Amino acid sequence: MRSAVSVNSAHAYIGCCLAGLGLMQGPIGKGEAPLLESGELVEVLKDWKAPPLPVSVVFPHGRHLAPRVRIFVDWIAQLIAATTPAATAPARKRTRQTAK
Repeated sequence: MRSAVSVNSAHAYIGCCLAGLGLMQGPIGKGEAPLLESGELVEVLKDWKAPPLPVSVVFPHGRHLAPRVRIFVDWIAQLIAATTPAATAPARKRTRQTAK
């Protein structure tokens, strides 16, 4: 789908929507909730929800992985799994390339 506007921040996304530049698709967070309550934004297509987007964590191969990085990766995986329906929950993959 072609678009007249492309943004890379939530603030710009909301600003474009408030300016009447079209519909936006995103989670209802701290910035959107008050705007919905005041009527500045109106939710449309309430029964249609977009499929969840994939999330990847990439780090250099062959380097020692700091424990804090592993802790973060495990934490974010648990957080995503807790908020994702079971049917669409990401499969946890651990891949390791071996030297040839």
